[in-house]
Amino acid sequence: MITAFIVLQDTSDINGTLHTVVGSHKWGLQKDSASFFQVDNDKLATRFAAEAEKIGAEWRDEEAVLKSGQVVFHHALTFHGSGPNFKASPRKALAIHLQPGGTRYKAGSYHQSVKDLGPNPSPGTLFEGPHWPTLFDRTTTGADRVD
Repeated sequence: MITAFIVLQDTSDINGTLHTVVGSHKWGLQKDSASFFQVDNDKLATRFAAEAEKIGAEWRDEEAVLKSGQVVFHHALTFHGSGPNFKASPRKALAIHLQPGGTRYKAGSYHQSVKDLGPNPSPGTLFEGPHWPTLFDRTTTGADRVD
């Protein structure tokens, strides 16, 4: 899965912009790394920097300073999050998750969109329907056609 994070206003650390940890998508799935709602980036760094060192990597946090309308794409395994918003107005942005067609639920895995499969998804349940629209289908666009 890949995420497109689209900001609808200028963002920086003043209003809680996105931070990513450079190269963390190459570390593989880290145990207990579902930290999306953990807003203390320093605490996350302390917790996972030692694990990164074990595989010869380093924890390098990068702030995404963005202008309204800009997009950041990041891999599902990328450590990411945002800091606090110090402004009185809310941060405005969209996060769009993209995954290949044919993606199926794997028991024991978690993503916030799993809840849209229903209360008891079965292993192998296909992510399809109104929550997962098809954005591009080669079989109907002729993208594979050779003239």
